[in-house]
Amino acid sequence: MLAGRIIEASCAPEKCASIRSQSSYPGIWLKPKFVSMGRVSIYTSDDSSFAYTESDFFIISCASVLQNETRFPDGIEPYAIVEFAGYVQAYFFRSDVLEENGFRG
Repeated sequence: MLAGRIIEASCAPEKCASIRSQSSYPGIWLKPKFVSMGRVSIYTSDDSSFAYTESDFFIISCASVLQNETRFPDGIEPYAIVEFAGYVQAYFFRSDVLEENGFRG
């Protein structure tokens, strides 16, 4: 998962241990360096375990929005964007920023 690599590149190794990410669409994060695989999961709309902190990331793939599985947080600046061949594949957001703007997955 490219988003995971971007998150890892932006945090200090000792802080990466507290990172959690939820993705709106299945994917595989191959060989994370610092983030525990146990802290990476697929978001479901009835998932009450997701927290809205600076260590929690919400990854929204364009496919999940197009397939009406996830709504897009309009008007909120993403933490980063994953592109391939010039096309946006996914956006990811720090969940505390989402909550500050009134968005709950």
